Amino acid sequence: MVGGEDSKAYQLIHSMSKEEKRYFKLFAQGIGKKDSKHIQLFDILTKQKVYNKATAKRSLRNIKNFGATEHYLYQMLLKSLRVYTSSSSIEMEILDAFKNIRVLYNRQLYELAKETLVSIKKFAIQHDQLHYLPQLYEWEVRIEVVFYQFKDVSNEQFEQFKVEYINQLEMLRNFGTYSLAALEFTYLSQKLGYSQELEKRLSNIMGQPWMQDFNHCQSLSARLTLCEIHAIYYSFHEIEKSLDAYIRIIREIEEAGPEVQQQRHKQYIISIANAGSLAINLHKWEEAQRLINIANNLPEKQLTPRFRLFQYNLNLTLQVHKGAFDKAVELLPEGKQFVEDYAEKLPEFELLIWRYLAAIVHFGLGDYEKSIDYLEELQQYKTSKELQSAAKLLLLISLYEQEQFELLSSTLRSSYRFFKKNTDENSFEQMMVSCLKRLSNLPNNRMFRDQLKGVRAKLEGYYRETKTWHLYLPYSFDYLTWLDSKIGNVSLSKMLEQKFKAL
Repeated sequence: MVGGEDSKAYQLIHSMSKEEKRYFKLFAQGIGKKDSKHIQLFDILTKQKVYNKATAKRSLRNIKNFGATEHYLYQMLLKSLRVYTSSSSIEMEILDAFKNIRVLYNRQLYELAKETLVSIKKFAIQHDQLHYLPQLYEWEVRIEVVFYQFKDVSNEQFEQFKVEYINQLEMLRNFGTYSLAALEFTYLSQKLGYSQELEKRLSNIMGQPWMQDFNHCQSLSARLTLCEIHAIYYSFHEIEKSLDAYIRIIREIEEAGPEVQQQRHKQYIISIANAGSLAINLHKWEEAQRLINIANNLPEKQLTPRFRLFQYNLNLTLQVHKGAFDKAVELLPEGKQFVEDYAEKLPEFELLIWRYLAAIVHFGLGDYEKSIDYLEELQQYKTSKELQSAAKLLLLISLYEQEQFELLSSTLRSSYRFFKKNTDENSFEQMMVSCLKRLSNLPNNRMFRDQLKGVRAKLEGYYRETKTWHLYLPYSFDYLTWLDSKIGNVSLSKMLEQKFKAL
């Protein structure tokens, strides 16, 4: 198990990409011997699947102080990563410029310091790095006071300096307003969960005129933050607006240029993943495929394990909605291996989504036993009530398809208690439990079909009223199409395929 002071180097090593590890070896060997103890320790920790200090110590011969060597390795890793990212990171370029300004200033090379300052200030404004501007203006004033004493600055120039300074601070304040609103959104969502109280509180924030006006945003940072707020707020009901917000984030970042795209890479790829999920849910297949293609064409070295899991989930979801369960099942072995290899680096919730999708794929193939295995495994985790609800419903349907009516009866009772405790009265989940209870006791096919039609009409009415099945929309099982397949006595894959072609 990873943890504790002695495993810092191990944790950092296992967060690095292959390119970063390769760069570290070159970096470390360039300033030391190839057989240095810290380089040997790097190789040992890289190979360990689980951190084991005792094994690492035994593998290093004639070492006097293992703790000091590991600490030195940790510091070297951080230094190499700083150097590795400095050539490509806007933030690192600005931070390096600050260091250069300080060095030149302390050596009384004021003209060179000012030259660097003017260049990096222009660069910071160009790349929307507003939070660095107060420090840059502070250095500008310091250099003028100490060396130039404003002797070459006219009244007009000084007034212009004041205007620019105030304008930049206003841009920073403007961004701070949106940033604080986004922080409040996150806090309330975590604190209240999905509830009427949450919607009420968020609606009060969204009621401010500046929360709907992108023209009020004075910087790219402010616009992107407002887009994220819209994406979160509208994800509850008006998910088409949520999709529009994510697409705007993607477009804004792309139009800002390669450097900004690289700097905001995490925001960019998360927006692609979320937009792809929403496009699938809205049955906007061309848009979904376009977003998946963007994701698939991103350079491998830019992809985090989390985003690669998003790719697997999006591709699986699209195949499921097409009814192409035979193609979806071909994606599972590679995805399963990836999940096993990166389990420790991935959020538990997103790992569970992959298992839920795998359960849907096996359900669509008629392999209910394997679907049930995945779903029962999901029941052991308490990460998300929404995902637990989805897993419980699919488990009930799988038992129904297997005609395990005795087991279904007892599972229905426990599921109903769970839904009554965790969902609103007359919720979709409670309606589905009642539906399955009635269906499992019907004496003939005619009554069965009549009952199915009644249930379907009720569920469709619920959907039209709420615009949602339950909270976890993107990967939700298509209950209506399943009911259609039972009514028409057609396979689920065939029914989904027909529905996909008709849209």
